[in-house]
Amino acid sequence: MKYKLVHLALAVFCAATLHSYAAEPVYQLRFDAGELKNTGSAGGEAQQAGILSLVDVVIDADLGIYAANLKMSANGSQGGALAFPESGSRLQLGGLSDELTLAMWVKWRGPHAHADKRHGLVSTMPAKKDAGWAFSILEDGRLQFNWVNEKGGSFRTSSASLAENQWTHVAMRWQGGEKSGGLEFFINGEPVGVNQKWTGGGPIKKSGLNLILGVMDEAAYLPLNGSLAEVNLFGSALSDENIRALAQAPRQSALPKEPARNVAKAARPPRMVFAHYMVALPTAGGDASVEDYKKEIQQAQALGIDGFALNSGGWTIEKKIPSYKERTSRIYEAAKQLGTGFKLFISADFATKLNFPEFADMVLSFRNHPNQLEVDGKPVISSYKGENIDLTRSARTAFTDENAIFLIPFLRSNPQAELPSQELVEGVFRANQDLDGFFDFGAAGSPQDLCAATKRMAGVWMGAGKVFMAPVTPYYRGRGKNFRMFESRGFEGMAMQWENAINLGVDWVEIVTWNDWAESSYIAQFGAPADTQFWDDHYGKMLSHRGFAEASKHYIKWFKDAKEPAISEDRFFYFYRLHPKSTPAPDGRFPRGVENAEDRIYATVFLKAPAVFTIECGDVSERFPLEAGVHHVSSAFAQGTPRFQVIRDDQVVLAKTAEMPISGDSAWGNFNYFSSSSL
Repeated sequence: MKYKLVHLALAVFCAATLHSYAAEPVYQLRFDAGELKNTGSAGGEAQQAGILSLVDVVIDADLGIYAANLKMSANGSQGGALAFPESGSRLQLGGLSDELTLAMWVKWRGPHAHADKRHGLVSTMPAKKDAGWAFSILEDGRLQFNWVNEKGGSFRTSSASLAENQWTHVAMRWQGGEKSGGLEFFINGEPVGVNQKWTGGGPIKKSGLNLILGVMDEAAYLPLNGSLAEVNLFGSALSDENIRALAQAPRQSALPKEPARNVAKAARPPRMVFAHYMVALPTAGGDASVEDYKKEIQQAQALGIDGFALNSGGWTIEKKIPSYKERTSRIYEAAKQLGTGFKLFISADFATKLNFPEFADMVLSFRNHPNQLEVDGKPVISSYKGENIDLTRSARTAFTDENAIFLIPFLRSNPQAELPSQELVEGVFRANQDLDGFFDFGAAGSPQDLCAATKRMAGVWMGAGKVFMAPVTPYYRGRGKNFRMFESRGFEGMAMQWENAINLGVDWVEIVTWNDWAESSYIAQFGAPADTQFWDDHYGKMLSHRGFAEASKHYIKWFKDAKEPAISEDRFFYFYRLHPKSTPAPDGRFPRGVENAEDRIYATVFLKAPAVFTIECGDVSERFPLEAGVHHVSSAFAQGTPRFQVIRDDQVVLAKTAEMPISGDSAWGNFNYFSSSSL
């Protein structure tokens, strides 16, 4: 029997509330406002986990509440997951009379290609599956509970199945001390029986591992092909009545509130991708000419980038020769002479001593330029910070009627936070509701944290009808007093941010950055991959980030077309640091965050058909059988020069020896990534 969720009227969904139940859940995820807070008795917050390290928490159109959409690898064997930190001592079922109830809403998208045919919902099992328990969905839609005790592994399966592509409430109840009826499955609140007689199964062999959602084991294998909402994990056996109450229509989550007063909602512009261009740091040097800027524009357009956001500081103050204004004029002229429709807009940098009269001159100097980006006939202008001068109020007062501008800045929260909480995000919105949109300048943070912050901001600003511009950054490693780093696992972190923007449906993306050499967040090319001389070594030896730029081409097209492009040719991109994290920088220091760095060689592989991908370096050699599609893989770190191959039907179809060796004792690469490609 297939169970289907009854389609309830919208009014029922809006009015529904959960009945009270006798026990408090130990772990409860409601995903309110896109967050992963555990509102159960254990407290804390879930963390993104898994091979793909990607879970999209978005408002589900069918439920009208936030839900977690779990992503899968191309072959379906690995996926994103959510783990509860420090949960390894809870719900382990190590006692003979221990009890457990697992209850959640699931939208299962049906069978997938992974070999085991189980889709994990929640688990404590290790990769070897020699301890712990796991709750899953089989390929035919039946529920299954696996466990391991001192006698070995066992399982039971439900007698009924859940339907595909529909939200369904599922639950499992375990009573270890019961010899009859100690395990039961529920679909939409009703018991559905088990496939064979139950004679008891506890105590279960404790794994000591953290609880993990969306996969079958700690290695994030056999993932759920679907979404989760309203997850409740109890350390007791709930009654049938209480389980039935949980299966009532999901409550309305805490959605972003509507503005307190009527605010004109911006028109939805076409999807576009920009790159944050540091006017202070032209690739060709401080005296870059119009011809030099043309080359950079052509390089950007070859990737699918639609324009530059021109980060400009002091403007007319002659602390830069040529001044910011003169350099900006040359960039606008280069775009005009090319005649390729490349768009430009200024991102006023108020981290400098920039003042409002200079900001006004930025607007007036280029508002009628043919390459100026416009929305509804209004010139677009952004900012980095801007709360310093109350930019929103000042700009709205100065630019009205036919002189109006389309203002989409980045403004810091109060108190300041690089990764603001939901409360801080909403505070910025309440204080700046007159804006046309908002830009999240996100670079300093792990990919997971950057994605989470972007989701919070997108939910608030887009929920109010505003244009939202999301960040995508390749890597971050600062210098000097800002000597810190955030691990990106090669291109995997950037791909995560691209897919985050795609799944959120944001209006624009701004790559952060095109050319910030000081923070190593650049994607611009400054020569052949082996070149390291740049700006007279003002920022130290520079390493190619070619792979970050060119692998993004696939995602740029995906974002703009709202459809993932087909892969027509085999290609791979590789990423690695030139020294282990145990080797200090040339000045003897280690960057903050180095403890999270991983000594690995990473590759992102695009395959038009199944093949084997290999990574060799020193005495290390690893093989990865891969299906057609995009894959992120990694190999152990070793001294030597990495070599990569794509093998299909026992024939090498693509091979490349990297340009830079890995050294065990020389850290001139200064914790930056080196990146290139098979071409």
